[in-house]
Amino acid sequence: MSAETPTVVATTAEDGTFAGDVIAGLEYEVVAQVEDGLHVYRYLGATTRNGPGSTFTVAAGETLVLPEYVLPLGATISGHVEADDGGPVFVTASSGAFGLNFSARADTDGDYTIRGIELGTYIVTFEDSTSREEPRQWWPNAPTEDGAQPIVVTDVDQAFTGIDADLRTPRTNPLDSAPCIDRASWTVAKATAAARAYLRDHRDPAALKGLTRADVQHYFARCA
Repeated sequence: MSAETPTVVATTAEDGTFAGDVIAGLEYEVVAQVEDGLHVYRYLGATTRNGPGSTFTVAAGETLVLPEYVLPLGATISGHVEADDGGPVFVTASSGAFGLNFSARADTDGDYTIRGIELGTYIVTFEDSTSREEPRQWWPNAPTEDGAQPIVVTDVDQAFTGIDADLRTPRTNPLDSAPCIDRASWTVAKATAAARAYLRDHRDPAALKGLTRADVQHYFARCA
């Protein structure tokens, strides 16, 4: 603490009380924060995260007792993200270009929860290892911000769930260009054998290895 930067840091006791020595005659604001990622910090007397708080001064030799105030828990946004390589995915809830930003990283199962969100209107974006200057996707499943659907937080107790994203590269059926077969005399088993032969003839070992029953069924149905 100094006259130029009169900042006092205090840690609360188990009952929430705190005390600090301040410089007499200077004007102060009090801000409290719990570093648990759940509570939203507040200036004493403010109603929003960045709102102005009440100010106070203390005369020499005076002890000032401040009114009690409660730090609210923020709202939450949670969901599941699918990605190609299982790499890190970061999810961000943003309120305007110069507004509030809250973010979280999806866990190894693809689940995430953004906590401590303030009141406001938010756009949710998803970024993975392939993202560059712009997010990979905007919720819900939009490739650009034009398709984003805002999430409006009107109460810090709100919990928004199911805010999911699929960032996997769309998979094409390797049999889409295969010639049709006569379904009248073929079975799915015969179609599978023909599909494998087609991929071997076209020297596509990756497609042959990744061939699925759904690929064959789609091929079989296409030739109806």
